[in-house]
Amino acid sequence: MKKIMLTILLTGAVFISADAQTFIDVGDVAPDFELVSLEGDTIRLSEFRGNPMLLNFFGYNCGPCILEAPLIEQSWNIYKEDGLVVLGINLWTTGQTIENVLNFYVNPTGTSYPVLLSGDVVGAAYGANVEDYFVIDQDGVVVLRTHGYHVGNIHGAIDDLILTSGIEERTGEQPERFMLRQNYPNPFNPETTIQFDLDNTAPVSVKIRIFNILGVVVNTLVDQKLAAGSYQVKWDSRDQQGKSVTSGIYYYQLQAGGRVAVKKMTLIR
Repeated sequence: MKKIMLTILLTGAVFISADAQTFIDVGDVAPDFELVSLEGDTIRLSEFRGNPMLLNFFGYNCGPCILEAPLIEQSWNIYKEDGLVVLGINLWTTGQTIENVLNFYVNPTGTSYPVLLSGDVVGAAYGANVEDYFVIDQDGVVVLRTHGYHVGNIHGAIDDLILTSGIEERTGEQPERFMLRQNYPNPFNPETTIQFDLDNTAPVSVKIRIFNILGVVVNTLVDQKLAAGSYQVKWDSRDQQGKSVTSGIYYYQLQAGGRVAVKKMTLIR
């Protein structure tokens, strides 16, 4: 793909510099950029490397963008405690003033994540239009590009990044058998660690889910393919929407291939 260097001086002497491709798609490294927020802060994309990111390209007076904005805010509230960074990038610079962006977009939609101004050059570097969204992994690679805010697809991509980053492989000898270990501490408040061993000869689909006493899934901690090894993952006593759950007995279930194991744990607040 053709590569270009973008360098531009914006209002307020803010500098943008980015190695960018003319169209960024899944598997590409997200071009770095530097823009100014509504509050006057300089925001650089690379500062958030190590966190999952969601870029929202919008127009401050774009009707569909305004309709989708509450969904983005909802996603931000669900995932911000998991480290998700959301950046709104305004592409419509004609008539752009801080007052207009606030009155037409931010205030009516309740947007609370950073909104960046004069993003038309960054949009051109990404090949992005209004209503284009990019999910970027912790290494700065685009894992999802979509037009229109499709909640299921976007949340699925974010979940994959968060679930993958939350699991740790424990060092030691290769496990000799499939095992789900007792969580520790137990009882716990508010966080506990779940350890498990896999002895499969090839990577298998693995899930670890939390259930309440009614058998309803509260959260999914792991949902990915894993090779043989010893692993651990933490649960912070929150549900899939990021809300703290109440005290009580919970069950955690390990599924690996066709095998299943379940154990009980107690949350005491």
